[in-house]
Amino acid sequence: MRRRVISGWIGGMLAAAPLGAQSLKISVTNQATKQSVPNATVVLRDSLQATLQTVVSDPDGIALFRLPAAGLYYVTAKRIGYLPAPSKAARIATGERVTLGLIMTPVPVSLDTVLTRDRAEAAALKLTTGEEFFRRHAELGKGHFFLGPQIKKSGLSVTEFLVANLDSLTFIGASPHPPPPPKNSNFGLPTGTPVIPAARKGYLAGKHGAQCLYARIDRFDIYALLVWNQKHDIDELLSVDEIVGVEIFQDYSDVPKEWKGDAIAPERIEYVNAMGNHFNIGRIGLGARIDSAGDYRSPELGHGNDPPTFMPKCPFLQIWTNVAW
Repeated sequence: MRRRVISGWIGGMLAAAPLGAQSLKISVTNQATKQSVPNATVVLRDSLQATLQTVVSDPDGIALFRLPAAGLYYVTAKRIGYLPAPSKAARIATGERVTLGLIMTPVPVSLDTVLTRDRAEAAALKLTTGEEFFRRHAELGKGHFFLGPQIKKSGLSVTEFLVANLDSLTFIGASPHPPPPPKNSNFGLPTGTPVIPAARKGYLAGKHGAQCLYARIDRFDIYALLVWNQKHDIDELLSVDEIVGVEIFQDYSDVPKEWKGDAIAPERIEYVNAMGNHFNIGRIGLGARIDSAGDYRSPELGHGNDPPTFMPKCPFLQIWTNVAW
């Protein structure tokens, strides 16, 4: 029987498993103290990101999954007082026993002291601050959360950091032009897959399913921000020093209820031009009604809480800067 260790965290020997059985042992560790994290909820998902099992880590920070079949699995860990651990993937062969380490970052007290003029103005207008959203959503134990100092410490741009830390995002080299409209269409011009323009690497996109991505910066439509600031992509638009927190939800079922409308129904999906950079984007947030010269079709209504029939379900990315925090 083979054994493999991932991420360099070896939590001891696995308990004996029946011949031919597969198992995945998770070791959860506090990033700050390097100590184990007990009572963390460890979530096992399949290759389509559907939740299969949840196990609470023991006093040594260990959670053990017995797997019914070989295949590709994803795991993350959640606990109040910590940011959810970035999701990690493990491909398990028949009869294989794998050990995987997850690192959890405690929410620092310094978040409570962050105060900007814009945040004070938001409070006066009774707008929920980015910090409040971030904390509230992190406590739900769904999605992935990163703090600005984590991104800055990596030395990467925000898009490079996200791709390096999330299995659900990738870079694609081109945003294809929309196909020609069908004859006698009453729904406007068809669009391509919505993505987010990124520096050097092309475009930030989802890695699974429709490979699309919806995103917003603070409360603003990204295309509008690019136009107002005459920027080519979000890495040019955003300095890592401005970023305070990032939330991303891979699965629509994980999106917090107050954002579900944005996550499935942008103003429109449009083929736009920002400083000579042509790409498809889902128009979400303030400024979404600003016209471009792009081809678009407005979303039609869905039924009840269902998304419009032709609007793809995409990962939802929310970037918070010091403007809205």
